[in-house]
Amino acid sequence: MSGVFGSSALMNNKQEFVNRVIAKWYCHMGNTIPCETYAHLEQAELLHDFYLTYQEARASTGKNLGRVLHRLYVTGSIKEAEKTLKEMLH
Repeated sequence: MSGVFGSSALMNNKQEFVNRVIAKWYCHMGNTIPCETYAHLEQAELLHDFYLTYQEARASTGKNLGRVLHRLYVTGSIKEAEKTLKEMLH
């Protein structure tokens, strides 16, 4: 996922973003779900919304937002990452 968040290239291509995120999730060791589920698709779409917010903040502030992505990866929670992003911007 960090590869996806490392670039703003997918801001206007939600479907490609979703495809890449799901492909990354399926490549994780220990993944036992061989096909996408509605829940996976829904989460990837929600993650794209956060991706847009993250990319806009990154472009407008120039701040290192690595802490935001770390929070996302550690907790797996978009809400926690959004909270960290708000804290860093204020």
